[in-house]
Amino acid sequence: MKDNVIIITGGSSGIGKALAEEFGKHGSKVLITGRNQSDLQAAVDELRQKGIIISGFPADVSRP
Repeated sequence: MKDNVIIITGGSSGIGKALAEEFGKHGSKVLITGRNQSDLQAAVDELRQKGIIISGFPADVSRP
């Protein structure tokens, strides 16, 4: 998984956040999306503190 780019929708909590952490621990660069900006930023900050290369993008994938 090293150096792959992974995009995870709903990554600010739950399974999405856990997947972001696991992919990141194995060397992937991660982009997570979430509907709530503050929850999204908190998840990004937490995962960055763990050494994961991650970015967050506010998005609601239920809307075209």
